[in-house]
Amino acid sequence: MASSADGATVRLRSGEWRLAGVAAIALGVVVVVVAASRWTEQRSFVDVFFAGVGIAIAVTGLLLSISSVRLVPGHVVVVNGWRRYVMANDEVDGVSIVGIGDRRGAEEGEPPPRATWVVQIDRDEGPILAFGLLANRKDVHRARLRDDVEQIAMHCGLL
Repeated sequence: MASSADGATVRLRSGEWRLAGVAAIALGVVVVVVAASRWTEQRSFVDVFFAGVGIAIAVTGLLLSISSVRLVPGHVVVVNGWRRYVMANDEVDGVSIVGIGDRRGAEEGEPPPRATWVVQIDRDEGPILAFGLLANRKDVHRARLRDDVEQIAMHCGLL
């Protein structure tokens, strides 16, 4: 992987969650197709409801699969679905890991062990959660997430 110190753009994303997003897109499309095929036969409100649910699942999967963090020279770009945050390196006050979901067993200064971990980028306007960088409870995924946090911190001059 190229480092951001040599002027190259580095894109960080969780491959497993991107794959989960693609699977959600496929599931949503299947639900829509099944609901649409039933609509022509029965014209039921339930089929319209499930078509809407399928579209929502597919859109959520799409937004998850395109989310990422890019390190470009002088800037950090966080893409959360359709929202895009561009901030200069000196605007970043800190980078940490926070937990979303199950908060049980959390130690002081550590993300909860049972939660899904996500990268949080702190800045004056408020923190941003980078949903392109998630880790489930597997140690290998969490180690990779810690490496990504370190890389972002080094890029921004925080280490």
